[in-house]
Amino acid sequence: MLKIENLYYKTQKFSLSDINFTIEKGEYFVLLGPSAAGKTTLVECIGGIRKISSGRIELSEKDITDSGPETRNIGYLPQNCLLFPNMDVRANIQFGLLVRGYSRNNIEKRTNEIARMLDIEYLLDRSIKKLSGGEKQRVALARAIITNPSLVILDEPFSSVDVGLRLTLWFEVKELLKKLNVPVIHITHNIEEASALGDTVAVIIDGQIENISEPQKFFAALRSEKHARFLGISNIYEGIAADSSPGGFAEITVGENLKIKTRIPANITSREVKVCVRPQDIKILREGEPIKTELKENVFEGVIESECFYGDMCGIRVNCGLMFELRFPAYIHKRHALSREKKIKIALWQPSIVVFQNYQKIADDTPK
Repeated sequence: MLKIENLYYKTQKFSLSDINFTIEKGEYFVLLGPSAAGKTTLVECIGGIRKISSGRIELSEKDITDSGPETRNIGYLPQNCLLFPNMDVRANIQFGLLVRGYSRNNIEKRTNEIARMLDIEYLLDRSIKKLSGGEKQRVALARAIITNPSLVILDEPFSSVDVGLRLTLWFEVKELLKKLNVPVIHITHNIEEASALGDTVAVIIDGQIENISEPQKFFAALRSEKHARFLGISNIYEGIAADSSPGGFAEITVGENLKIKTRIPANITSREVKVCVRPQDIKILREGEPIKTELKENVFEGVIESECFYGDMCGIRVNCGLMFELRFPAYIHKRHALSREKKIKIALWQPSIVVFQNYQKIADDTPK
């Protein structure tokens, strides 16, 4: 188990603050965030490469906060694999055991075990220069886990792998690491990768953990506009909330005079808010069909201004006096006979509407 308590790290230009989480044995933990969010900095703190300013790091019930990197027993798979080009596959895999002083018999035995596990026995005597991207990935993983680590860290492991191969490797790597039954930290900026692999996903923005949840739920815990935009949500609007009881329902006026009715979180202390709804949570209504209860409060008429197809998905932008982006499977486009300039009715799925405080607006309106 890995336990991080109140980790704080600061340089002149960047800081990690109030980092707290626990990763259980066998848990696949994905650290998701944009570039320069602090993902690699955080795992370098965990690995002992950077010395934290304050806090505690515990691995396998042992305090390793002040331990050197070489004593933490962490397997690390960096970006681009960083295999030694002057060594063959066998030597690359064995490197960690050699520097630890293992006997030759133990090294060969462990190498053969790992090679069988990863199905790379046929590669052991091959030059690194003759490996494909997927083969390099498996060799780098073998090198990371051959020492029986207490924690495995994967830093953007698929960033340089072709898309088609990447999808296959996602599931192969997770299945293999599950067999080790150790905590895994997987760093990525790819939302689909995080959703597919993570038992738990932590979103990090500007050096702070925004939320930690199951992958199916991390869209529901938005805390800021940066957080929402990173997750690909463009439907974010400034609004004024009508008075409501804490945690109750209220109308929020957005745009010129469009009213969105939803629940106002109890922690909202000002009427200045931002309203956010995922493109996937806006539904197209068909004439004559009953409307679900969760949609009835927020029905709007509009005109399709643009449409875009990508893979088996479709996106449209609908002008209802306020521009809404919708995203749905491509077959829905045909089912509704959609086209540019067509008038349609849409509805917001009320349970998925997120409201957070508009701190910037509050600051701008504060007397100087």
